[in-house]
This record gives sequence, structure tokens and C-alpha cells, in this order.
Amino acid sequence: MYGLYSWAFFPAPKEQRKFAYTCEKGDEICKCIGHLRADFGSSGNEFWARWFDHNHTELKTQEFADAFDDAINLLRRETGEINPLHSRSAMRKYCSEFPDAREGENFFFRMDVFPSEYPETHSVYSLIMRMFPSRGNYDLYCYCYLNKELEASLR
Repeated sequence: MYGLYSWAFFPAPKEQRKFAYTCEKGDEICKCIGHLRADFGSSGNEFWARWFDHNHTELKTQEFADAFDDAINLLRRETGEINPLHSRSAMRKYCSEFPDAREGENFFFRMDVFPSEYPETHSVYSLIMRMFPSRGNYDLYCYCYLNKELEASLR
């Protein structure tokens, strides 16, 4: 479904990194839709993922599901400028290019999703990702928000 959405992918600012963790108070303030937890398996080339709903399942619409699937699939491609979810080694390589995204052993990124017909000032969804490219741990936590709710909580 590439083409219906466009993306902006960048290191998450420090004040937004707290949104890459489960927090009930944060869920109420920002209306977290849910989060994806994933790892690359023992080989580092698999992709095992599980979705967790949060308190606002009414926001998990078909439009959100389509946009989220497209975003994750874009990041999982073998080739391309942005492919940190292709494998653990691809994630490690990608993260190493952004030392300012690092906090401890984790790397934090934000992905804003836009309908293609709107300019980038009209983001619909924001994905805050915490990446930990290390065998034996979950490699990815991706928390999903309506952009307007996330932005309102940052003011």
C-alpha cells in the first residue's frame, strides 16, 4: 500500500523518549493506541512480533492498521535508505549512524505518518520506537499515538 502514506523518520528528541515505554498515566494523557514488541530471533534475521492493545482500542481503526503495516513493512525492506527492521545487523548498523538517538543501550526514533495527499504538517500517527539491537533481548518496542494527542501532551 506504499503511496497512500509518506513518512518522516528521525531520532526521537529526549523529551519524547519516555513515550517508548508503557505508562498508564501516559496512556491517558497521550491516548496510546498500543505497542508492538519484536525481536529478530536467534539468527538475527527472523521477525517475531506481538501487538499489545492499550486503553484506547477505539483508535485502532482500519486506517491506522493500514498505515502501521505500511510503516513497519517499509522499515523491514532489504534495501532502501531506512531499513532498521530488516535484521538485527541492519538495526545495529542503522543505529550506529545516529549517536544522538542513543540513551544507555537503547536507541530512540520517531516516525510520523502522513496521508500522501497532505503536506508533512498534517501527520496523523506518530510511532515512538525504542531499539535495542542485541541478541537475547527484544530488539524493538514501537508505541503508537495519534499525532495530535502526542503533540498536545508535549506542550
